[in-house]
Amino acid sequence: MVMPAGASLTPGFFTRPETEKLRREMASVNATLQQVQADNTSLQRYADSMQNDRSGMEQEFQGLQTRMKDLEENYRKLAEDLLAERIRRVRVERELILAKIAQAETENDG
Repeated sequence: MVMPAGASLTPGFFTRPETEKLRREMASVNATLQQVQADNTSLQRYADSMQNDRSGMEQEFQGLQTRMKDLEENYRKLAEDLLAERIRRVRVERELILAKIAQAETENDG
């Protein structure tokens, strides 16, 4: 083994255990870092999925609101038509009653 100039010991003899310890610690830190990055990626995917779900739900809700407004408008029109029909019936019945009264008066006079 070649000894570097100015060195009192050969490289690796006394430094090896410390280097191995640092390698194990760095491997542990790297593994933890990779796990955290994987967790962050999963959380980001989940957040994106939730955002997409929320957007879809908001669109569906808006569609339901529009449908509800349309139904309310249809119900109002039906109610107005029903009321108009009832008013027509009352007028016709009134005319019939008035006609019967006029006929009865004519029969009583004659």
